[in-house]
Amino acid sequence: PSAPPAPGAAPLAATASQDDDDLCVVCQDAPARVGLVHGSSAHKCCCRGCAAELCGPRGSGKCPLCNQRITSVLDVF
Repeated sequence: PSAPPAPGAAPLAATASQDDDDLCVVCQDAPARVGLVHGSSAHKCCCRGCAAELCGPRGSGKCPLCNQRITSVLDVF
């Protein structure tokens, strides 16, 4: 178990922004709205622009989270 927060410290929920969890893992600027499909799973981790770069001729073609080969890209709503 973790120790209780120090007196006067902000609660953990107040220090971490939920919006940060929704940012593209590549550019850290745009919202992650794209799912990178590989095998029978997908990671919702990129914006449309970064997904296009990853899957483009100069991109790695691999998921930035697990390094598996991307088989398709899906818009996630």
